[in-house]
Amino acid sequence: MSSVLRLGRPQFITPGTSTQDATSAESATTSDAGGSQTAAEPDAEQPGPAQPRPQASARERGSDQLQRSEHLRRQLQAAWQATPETLAPETAPLDLSQLGQLPEQAREVGQGGKGEPAGDVGAGGKGGVFSDAGRDYAQQALSRTKPPALHHPYMQQKAQERADLERLGLMKPGTGRVHIDDGDPMHGGSVTRTAVGATSLAQGAETSLNVSGVPEEYRLSRRSPQQLARGQARIDGVGAESQGKLTGDQYAQSIANQLEGTLLDHGDAVGYARSQLPEDSRDTFMNMSWGQTPERLINDRAGKMLMAPEGSVAYEEVTQLLGHPPTRDTDENGHTKLKKEEFQAVHAHLAGKVDTVLQSPEQQARMQTARSALETELKLGREQGLLVFASAGNEQASAERHGRPDLAVNVASGAEGLIMVGATDLNGPGTEDDRVADFSNQGQVTLSAAGVGLPVGVGALDEGAGIGALAPTVDQDGTSMASPVALEAAYLADAVNPDLGVNEIAALLTDPRAVHDIAGTKRDGAGQVDHFAVALLAANPQLSRAQIDVARATLRNNPSDAQVAALKTRLGLD
Repeated sequence: MSSVLRLGRPQFITPGTSTQDATSAESATTSDAGGSQTAAEPDAEQPGPAQPRPQASARERGSDQLQRSEHLRRQLQAAWQATPETLAPETAPLDLSQLGQLPEQAREVGQGGKGEPAGDVGAGGKGGVFSDAGRDYAQQALSRTKPPALHHPYMQQKAQERADLERLGLMKPGTGRVHIDDGDPMHGGSVTRTAVGATSLAQGAETSLNVSGVPEEYRLSRRSPQQLARGQARIDGVGAESQGKLTGDQYAQSIANQLEGTLLDHGDAVGYARSQLPEDSRDTFMNMSWGQTPERLINDRAGKMLMAPEGSVAYEEVTQLLGHPPTRDTDENGHTKLKKEEFQAVHAHLAGKVDTVLQSPEQQARMQTARSALETELKLGREQGLLVFASAGNEQASAERHGRPDLAVNVASGAEGLIMVGATDLNGPGTEDDRVADFSNQGQVTLSAAGVGLPVGVGALDEGAGIGALAPTVDQDGTSMASPVALEAAYLADAVNPDLGVNEIAALLTDPRAVHDIAGTKRDGAGQVDHFAVALLAANPQLSRAQIDVARATLRNNPSDAQVAALKTRLGLD
């Protein structure tokens, strides 16, 4: 019997926001948010980064800001209605229409410095990602759920780490700043709770959350006419893609254009945050749990080709490839069923075409230009105390099933100055049985962190729950969660030793003494980050790995206060 793929209705992303109705005229591709599924393979759970924002249509540019503002306001209100408001009564209501808006006067950006703020942007004015709106939105995200149960394995691990650090006097409130850039309110909320919520060792962080992308004027000012044209062509072609009006070669070029656009979006996000950094000399840790891989995009387009209407160009191409029309059926739940072997064939067919496009000198030059723009912003950001983290993505298992693991590489992989984080499965206490999560992508991963079973998601309220009730906490998987766990370690190092610069913190995170190598794989990067070791090395960079391990073992044996004092002396922490 032939195995089948079960396809539900695809979800789409609208420019600058997040998942919405698939009938949008400018829909892009399937969301890459944690726990989402591709249109092609919903039977394979694909948690991970939120879909990047594609470029806006030229016909919208005159009124785009108002349209984006109104759509975001409606979206956020609908999102928070899923869990009743739980802010304290004295908390001023958040004006959701302010999020992501341009200041009334533009500031100078993109010139290597922070620029002169217009009015009070960055300190409570309209639209600044570090403004009151961004901070209040982060606090709303933190207030969505009940605290995770204390017996939860991840909570137990964090409680033990916190207790160990407290006994050594290293559990200190920091003065740094955490900024979460995302494209979806719920996904961004989970990332925020991972970075600074109940499970986190990051204490005292001023946190902001932005889900509305960068202002359109800022984006347009950074793109060449050719880049804008390619982005617009891809957006204009979304309807044609879904209707099967493109050839395989055209689908492949669309994928290449989207990969280029994702790199540009990353550069925009970092550059916009960098341009708004307040002049307070505090280190800022930024997380982008969104991205794109060839594997995810090929899955999406392969599904569209197999679902193309009869008589369309894509349908005819698939029919010729398979030697017969694609096999499609509908089950009792309305899901379309496709044969896996047919999907594999179309995937391989399309992957070959994508290889050709990506290997062309013209496309490589375009990708290098986009990568250079991102790397420039990362470098300038570090000079201003901005350290940026990104998730590696979650398509490894899917790519391996298709015999193309090389396609499971985040398009930003290897960008100089970007800390790219893979996900691990802790498998209980200790590190001996830790493994890289099967979904965690390969590529130039910097380091890895826990990304399986983190209690940071929002569950549904029981029927009849009263006003002020909190939704239960649910576990989430994905490199989207691993990235803020690594960020948490960086914030912890900064809190322990505020004299460390962000370059020193970045180096510390990959120090062999601060990570645990997972044998038999390179997908863990330098290894799985050890928060306890990071804190000790931030306090005393001369410690050896043996000294750190002995300190941990000593603390786990419930030493007396006198023994702890002697341990602190030996560690040079007095």
